[in-house]
Order: sequence, then C-alpha cells, then structure tokens
Amino acid sequence: MIDIDEFSNDFKFFKVLNKPGYGWIVHSLPGVVVLPIRFNSYYDSKKVSDIDVGLIHIYRDPLEIKSWEIPGGEIENKEDLVQAALRELCEETGYHANKVEKIGLFYETPGRAYHPHHVLIASNLLSSKKLGRLAEEEGIQDFRFFKLTEIDKMILMNKIISSPTITAIKILSLWLNTV
Repeated sequence: MIDIDEFSNDFKFFKVLNKPGYGWIVHSLPGVVVLPIRFNSYYDSKKVSDIDVGLIHIYRDPLEIKSWEIPGGEIENKEDLVQAALRELCEETGYHANKVEKIGLFYETPGRAYHPHHVLIASNLLSSKKLGRLAEEEGIQDFRFFKLTEIDKMILMNKIISSPTITAIKILSLWLNTV
C-alpha cells in the first residue's frame, strides 16, 4: 500500500496525507461509477447503436453549473462492488438492476491522489420510484437515457464535464468493441 509519514487532515470522505519523498496527496476510499444501460433492439445486444446510457443531471456547487453525469459514489461499510453500485444506482436514479458487471477501473488524478473508481454496468433496469428526496438534496435534478452518439456530442459541448463520467463512457465504448 502507500507509505505514509503523516496524516494531516481527515475530511471524512478523503484524507490529505504526506508521502515521504513525494509530498502531499489526497487519499480517498475506493468508489464505484455505474453506467445504467438500456438495450433498444434485442436483449444483451453489444452494438453501440442498440444501447442507451442513463445520466443524472446534477448541480455542482463548486463550479456553480449543472452537468450530466453517471451515478456513483464511495463504497461504504464493507460493501462489495455490486452492493455499492446497486445502492448508488437506486439512491441517485430510483432504478434497481437485475444484472451488474464490472468492466473497468481507473484512478482519478493519479499524480495528486489515490482515488480508485471501479466502473460497472447495470442492466435489466426496473424503476422503483421517482427521484427521491435524498437525490434532490445531493443536487440531482433529472435522470434520462441518451444514445452514446448523443453523449459524445454532450462531451464536446461541455454539457458533460465530469472526468469519471467521460472515462467510464470511454471504458464502456472499449468494452463494447471487445466483447
């Protein structure tokens, strides 16, 4: 693991640490990002044109803007990846999934932080409720499905600015081309 000389500050969701010989880094618990996918043509199609991806519309206070993002968050209380993905999906979208599969892993800002993100797809979605109060408290204002071609345009138009979302979409595209 990481050789840490000094714990500087604990901010609940992350810690600022001093790594000897390197300097200060941010250390976060592992997280999940969940790509809710819907098949348009036939069940379990791997064709890009047959898949829609669900995105949440969320207000990001530090930037004072709204962005479209995929659901996600930290793994809590000894959850496994699937449990965390299902919880985040339900909390942020009101959907449950009958099928969840890990398709990748990435680290956000690896030069300054230890922050692994596990990328999972969730399919066979069932709507359980409308966006709940908790989602609204987190700044989530909407949830919709988009075609991957629409998402590419949204990235170029800066309607999607979240690096975990952009990275997970790229991982999904690569996964679709290899399976």
